[in-house]
Amino acid sequence: MPSLRTWREKWSVPRYVYLGEFDHRLLLDLECQEQAEILRMDLQKIKQGKSVVLQEGLPEPRHAWLEGPEGHYMPELVISLALRQPRKALKVDKIATSTISLNTFNQQRLYPPGSEWLYVKLYCAPSLQNDLIAGPIRTFAQEALKRGLAEDWYFLRYADPDPHIRVRFRGNATVLMHQLTPELSRWATQLMMDGPCLKFTFDVYEREIERYGGPGGMLAAEAFFAADSITTAEFLYLLSARIVTLERIVLAVLSIDTLLAQLGLTPVKRLQWCRERAQSRSASGAAYRHYKAQLRALLGAPAALSTLAGGEHIEKIFSSQNVSMIRIAQQLAEAASQQELSQSLTGIYSSFVHMHCNRLLGLKREEEQMAYHLHRRIREGLEKAPLVVQQET
Repeated sequence: MPSLRTWREKWSVPRYVYLGEFDHRLLLDLECQEQAEILRMDLQKIKQGKSVVLQEGLPEPRHAWLEGPEGHYMPELVISLALRQPRKALKVDKIATSTISLNTFNQQRLYPPGSEWLYVKLYCAPSLQNDLIAGPIRTFAQEALKRGLAEDWYFLRYADPDPHIRVRFRGNATVLMHQLTPELSRWATQLMMDGPCLKFTFDVYEREIERYGGPGGMLAAEAFFAADSITTAEFLYLLSARIVTLERIVLAVLSIDTLLAQLGLTPVKRLQWCRERAQSRSASGAAYRHYKAQLRALLGAPAALSTLAGGEHIEKIFSSQNVSMIRIAQQLAEAASQQELSQSLTGIYSSFVHMHCNRLLGLKREEEQMAYHLHRRIREGLEKAPLVVQQET
């Protein structure tokens, strides 16, 4: 590895570095040939104009606080925090009740194969994910719901660290286990044989109950996941088939604004929301100038969408989504009024938007942030200078 040593000496690159970005990072020892090879392979895969992010690996393994027989270890800890009710005087007859409540809580969190949730991970390269979602996944899910093999489904993208698509079906446990599971296994095996899928695994579905404010919020979140998965799978199909010619980032800004509006946020509240998530106006300068006219028209004059190629398809998708979003917003508002949520509505809506970007844009955080920045600047512009719509006479 002479060239690697030369590069490290020139740029003072430490021995230990993190490869990756935001919460998907891998600690590499650049003095280990096998781990240096991972960096080389990552560099070979980047496209023109893109970059690989390296961060100094601090603390180094030798400074890690966790020790074992073979030295120091770099621990990763996941700690769940639940909102605790005010302490009350304990009574003997309440001990069993508390235990039952905890068991019930755990039963609401974990859903293994054989339960009312069926969960499969499809491992594939990020470059193939859009076509996989727009084609085989979308078609299989539609058929499963049409035949009554499942009641709902949703997908999301993830890396652990290998990139994959997580697909979850909800329905009758017996039907899922004895009818859908064999068909899903055969279908995924065919994807492996055809090439787009490297491997697949079934797993336990662990619900992020705290993130969405508790059990009530989780039910609303899963209803959102289902509606949003249908929306984004249809969007990706329209883009893949070139029925819609909008760029994905433009569609992302439009769909974020539409989603927040359907959840009940006024234009003023939408502007406040995006200001909190995109604090720098300069980050989107070139992109803003490029997309400004089109986005002003789409956000400022909704009728403009129907004039675009494939615009009527997007309108139909938004209309169908609106029915679900109104119901979800009402469900969350009722839970909030009963003080049943441990998260604010704004916080839950932010998680919804983040997951929408995950499905539509992928795992690259910079694309999601660009959508937020563009959304903010367009909303600020419309607040200062609303679009004047010419009325036909």
